[in-house]
Amino acid sequence: SDLTFCVDDPVQTLVGVPSAGVWSGLGTSSGTNNFNPYSAGSGIHTLTYTYTNSNGCIGVDTKQITVNGLPIVDAGSDITECDQPIAVNLTGSPSLGSWTGNGVTSNGVFTPNGIGTVILTYSFTDSNSCFNSDSIIAIIIAPDTAFAGNDIALCEDIGSVNLIGNPGGGLWSGNGITSSGQYSVTSVGNFSFTYTYGTGTCLNDDQMLLTVNPLPNVSAGSDLTFCVDDPVQTLVGVP
Repeated sequence: SDLTFCVDDPVQTLVGVPSAGVWSGLGTSSGTNNFNPYSAGSGIHTLTYTYTNSNGCIGVDTKQITVNGLPIVDAGSDITECDQPIAVNLTGSPSLGSWTGNGVTSNGVFTPNGIGTVILTYSFTDSNSCFNSDSIIAIIIAPDTAFAGNDIALCEDIGSVNLIGNPGGGLWSGNGITSSGQYSVTSVGNFSFTYTYGTGTCLNDDQMLLTVNPLPNVSAGSDLTFCVDDPVQTLVGVP
């Protein structure tokens, strides 16, 4: 009967009846019953089996062999991620394949776990049962650490304050603060602000506390009137 192979299948042994005949055609080896799918290449190949009996009579039959190419598999581009437990969704083509490698699930959810280099492989088997795979390199680096600065205390009459986070280029968040870190003081109390830096697996943040203290109640006393020749006076303020 006709046969079907994948192009990367091993050398196959063909069987003709009666035995001791000769096979010919693309992918066959002279003097053997071997057929090499890779040598034949993808496509439909017609092989001929020739047998000569003891009377010198020749019989010929043919067999059709289909050699299927491997599916084209793409795991995507190499990636660089930070060493934080933040999941990354990988996408391979064609869909419905399977991922393998350290830190990745079969459906492509990759979670970094340690600085270094990881090889992630995407495998796919097509409707002809032909298999192929592709790999990407995931480089895992240490993230830059966001620092919002030390906690600070201010008086309520300061007007405004500009907070500075490190590394530069991050974003501030919190009640009343702009993304660039500008905060207008309008009331006393404790205010928590967050500085966020990075994106994706490199995203991290830090908090700082701004304490706004009330101004003291001060009294200089009542207005006073003196004569120019009065003695030195002692003034009293409260507190």
